[in-house]
Amino acid sequence: MILPIFLPHFGCEKRCIYCDQTYITEKEDYDLTRYVCDLTDKIKEPFEVALYGGDIFGAKKEELEKILKILKPLIERSKGMRVSSRPLVSRKGFSEILELLKDHRLNVVELGIPTFNDSILRFLKRGHTVKDLEETYRYLESRGIKVALQLMVGLPKETEMDIKETVRNVLRLKPHYIRIYPLVVIRGTPLAEMVASEKVRLVSFEEAVRRAAYIYASAKKNGIDVLKIGLTDNRSLRENVKGGFYHPSFGYIVRCYIFLSVLKKIFSECGIRGKIRIEVSRRDVSHLCGYKGENLRSFEKEGVELDITVSDLNNWEFRLTDGVGFYFKSNAIELFEETLN
Repeated sequence: MILPIFLPHFGCEKRCIYCDQTYITEKEDYDLTRYVCDLTDKIKEPFEVALYGGDIFGAKKEELEKILKILKPLIERSKGMRVSSRPLVSRKGFSEILELLKDHRLNVVELGIPTFNDSILRFLKRGHTVKDLEETYRYLESRGIKVALQLMVGLPKETEMDIKETVRNVLRLKPHYIRIYPLVVIRGTPLAEMVASEKVRLVSFEEAVRRAAYIYASAKKNGIDVLKIGLTDNRSLRENVKGGFYHPSFGYIVRCYIFLSVLKKIFSECGIRGKIRIEVSRRDVSHLCGYKGENLRSFEKEGVELDITVSDLNNWEFRLTDGVGFYFKSNAIELFEETLN
């Protein structure tokens, strides 16, 4: 279990043009000491403490020490700690902060790298380059720290080639895990003003889903865990979204799209029409059906009616048969080959 402690913009010297962690985390002015005391009394199962919402390695050491002192009761009971940060090992005090965190049972550092395109990183005002990511990643690895990556899709000026470059680098670096976040346009941010004035145009929701699916499937095929797709839902975020690709079920929609894409290709190439039986694991039934049944309706428009049976197959595996002679068994992740030009 991961126990997230949100510290909005803690350590951030500047903000990216799309970011407002106060809305994303639904934490503004709250009593961290009381919050920690409440959690300490309530949590019974094993957990890891996670510090999110800021740039931990950008914080002043004395400020971080105060936070860690408050968190001490939780950290001492935990299996360790993970933090999120910008990838900028060259900044002053990085090694000192790392040693402080290691003294408090640091296990994983999640590095934010929305894209592997330096031009887009500059536009987003990220304050680092792809080279900075490489150097920070290797530095942390050399000191025994597991490294994860936080990726994004649907960014301004992002192309399909950028997504392919992201996948290429993820497979090369082999992070401990990845997270995939869709771009969300939040009220009051510079990006919201750009979108409102049409200085920035974004891709469609469907295209953002397709790009996220490409990253997700590529990672899973190569044994890289995908810890999360999409932002955690909360009322504050919903009320302040002005555009982009926010959806409380974004990750679920991405997984549904993979089944949709794979099966439509099979039905088309094999000339399948009419009723056909499909077996999947219980966990994958909802992914097969699609968000609010959208996949089933899409199949029906293609002249295919699915007779769904739950079996003991592994996740993403499926078996197709028409009861006459057609038989096909495979894995949707392995078959997913969405073409990005």
